[in-house]
Amino acid sequence: MKQRGIAILLALSLALSLALTGCSQESSMIMVGIAMASEASSSVAGEAMQSALEESGYTVEVAYAENADDQSSQISAMVEDGASILIVDPVDPEAASETLTSITVDVSDVAVIAYRDPLEDGAANSYVGRDYYAMGQQEAEHLVDRLLLETRDDSITLEIVAGKGSSAEEAFEGAMDVLQPYIDAGTVEILSGNTSVEDCQTDDAAAWAEEMFSGLYSDQELRAIMCLGEGQAVEVVDTILTSYTGTIYPVVTGSDCSAEALEYMSSNLLDMVSYCDDDPVIEQTLATVETIVAGATVDEEYLLDNTAVTTDTYLELMVESGLYTANDDGTFTEN
Repeated sequence: MKQRGIAILLALSLALSLALTGCSQESSMIMVGIAMASEASSSVAGEAMQSALEESGYTVEVAYAENADDQSSQISAMVEDGASILIVDPVDPEAASETLTSITVDVSDVAVIAYRDPLEDGAANSYVGRDYYAMGQQEAEHLVDRLLLETRDDSITLEIVAGKGSSAEEAFEGAMDVLQPYIDAGTVEILSGNTSVEDCQTDDAAAWAEEMFSGLYSDQELRAIMCLGEGQAVEVVDTILTSYTGTIYPVVTGSDCSAEALEYMSSNLLDMVSYCDDDPVIEQTLATVETIVAGATVDEEYLLDNTAVTTDTYLELMVESGLYTANDDGTFTEN
């Protein structure tokens, strides 16, 4: 979750603690472990959940990790300390899943909630976060409209870059379910041949783009780039501005919103992003804890909707709504 300031933290903590007070008696002997990704990006969410749970009588242990190895150690330590419920915001979903399924302590009685990023099959009891399949669909549908794929009689070059983990696989599947008919018809050409999620995954979108621009697309146009991983659209635009030699600027879509993304959108350098508000994830995660404590059946997925933010709608959706402030120098500040 992106930083929204102490006011939001206090408001969330109060609202969520009130929502959970009904189960305080049952929670008095229960320990919840919260294993979050980097503190810089997750501290507001971690503190909000910790405050609400402790207010309701839970014992809570919170840890932040910059890498997968540290998070795996933190998860193991939480189970050894007696956590019976784990909330896991995975740095690396595959590594976190391996830890949860191979930990030496018997975890059969530990309930796992995957927060914001799905874990591998069988590693979590429930996933609370955005609908990545729908996100991939949303980006692809925007490109269908933007590039007039339904009616054009020539072909368009397109490349896809994705992040890692189950979220990338689901986003890629959603995107390809929309694009495949146009690929089959020859309207969309992926000249790299990267038509599987494994081909498209990278930890360094800037290096991926640099390789594309200096190699395959050094002497021909790349008309569209779909970025399915967090932060990748900004990295790709940065690289376009320094390394792309084509005469037609590519249409670029992204999977998340940020101050940098809005700046590029305001300059027509980024065409669209798929946005999901993280705040409801916290509320639903803690509601899932309450469901587990009550002994009720937990839904396997709680999926949040995505909103398409475009060059036509970003001011209304992201600035006029109060999520960001547009500064006089052309930059944006998250509120």
